[in-house]
Amino acid sequence: RLGGGAHTGAGLSLVLAALTAGHLLLVPAAGSVLALGVALLIAGAAIAPTYATVYSMVDRAAPEGTATEAFAWLATAVAVGASSGSALAGALADGAGPVAAFALAGGAGAIALIATALRSSTLVKSPALAVAWSPRRCSTATDRCSSAGRYLHNYGIPTCA
Repeated sequence: RLGGGAHTGAGLSLVLAALTAGHLLLVPAAGSVLALGVALLIAGAAIAPTYATVYSMVDRAAPEGTATEAFAWLATAVAVGASSGSALAGALADGAGPVAAFALAGGAGAIALIATALRSSTLVKSPALAVAWSPRRCSTATDRCSSAGRYLHNYGIPTCA
């Protein structure tokens, strides 16, 4: 399994708050090359922890045997978000200047932070919760629940009779 990053919704909120704050710092710093350089350093410092956290949480949340598909969906979401965000930010920078593009980046971070805060109860609560399971018997003594069933069981969703 992957390591690194925060492992809970609260941890993800923390790194997203740092990411958002760093990118919002770009707005007032846009008038000075030195200030912009410092703000870019601060904003960029939050990117790696955010990626590490999200990838770690996906790794822990994916039911056994589905990690490849889970990471494919995550990579697709990242590519679509980055490409559409870059296109929109480029158009904003051309039309309204760099401050508008910087505000877009901060606004996107704020939206991600709000979405995480609203859905934190459905995110992986701890590394052990998603990866550890104890086999439990289903309707017969020889049947075991599927990996998806164990995953749902970990979140209190009954899957077997």
